[in-house]
Amino acid sequence: MGLLLGSDESTPAGFGNGIIGYSWLPVLGGGVALAVIVAAWFVVSRARQSEEMDSTVPVEATAVSMTGADQTGAQPNATTPTFKDRVETYLDSENYDAAAMVAYTAVHDELAVENGIDEGATHWELLQQSQEHGVPEERMADLETVVEAFETAAFAPSSVDPSRAEAAVERARKIKSNRGS
Repeated sequence: MGLLLGSDESTPAGFGNGIIGYSWLPVLGGGVALAVIVAAWFVVSRARQSEEMDSTVPVEATAVSMTGADQTGAQPNATTPTFKDRVETYLDSENYDAAAMVAYTAVHDELAVENGIDEGATHWELLQQSQEHGVPEERMADLETVVEAFETAAFAPSSVDPSRAEAAVERARKIKSNRGS
């Protein structure tokens, strides 16, 4: 050990008073201290990042619960636009993708309630489950028009053609107005 780190005794091997010598100890200690500081910073920053991601849901829930039960029941009905208002706004502003998506959402919600279709069903599962629930052929054709426009709006690199978006909106209106048929 005295040979490796050096000693007060004079030894025939190594440079100066040992292979490493006492003069390297502060450099070695500083390097170890720096490595510990960097590792601690990395661990703390990762922990804070995961806490921030986890805390987003409770913050929203807290904000909603602070409004009170009476206010929550009255405000959304007064400010939430209807299906008709939303699609008209999107069509008037030539936002055909949004109009097609609103049409699909309205139809999806309608069929989920009316036929007990799973709310998490994809657009193609919606078609399949609607057919399995005995939705009439004419209504299935309307549903296919809405689903195809939605698929283009949601997944295609190009926008929905205006005529297809308007057709999807009309079919969604028809499906919503024919409840129970």
